[in-house]
Amino acid sequence: MLEWITMLTMLIDHLGFTFFTDLPILRAIGRIAFPLYCFFIVLGMERTRNRKRYFKRLFFIAIILKYRTTAFYPVHLFIIGIVFLLF
Repeated sequence: MLEWITMLTMLIDHLGFTFFTDLPILRAIGRIAFPLYCFFIVLGMERTRNRKRYFKRLFFIAIILKYRTTAFYPVHLFIIGIVFLLF
């Protein structure tokens, strides 16, 4: 259930950023997502059997998300993605 709340708050944040820039409450609601995602990464680290493989997966996801973000928002070319901050 907490996973769905996390995804919903992230969706609200992205909708507020992209379509409803005049509604800062959407961005405020979306700020709940980051600490929850950090919690899930720590939980995944505790439950994994192979931490090295877990880090490789996170790094692969970070690379994919960076290229996707750069494709949709070219002005973010030199901004590091949020997943890289979690290393």
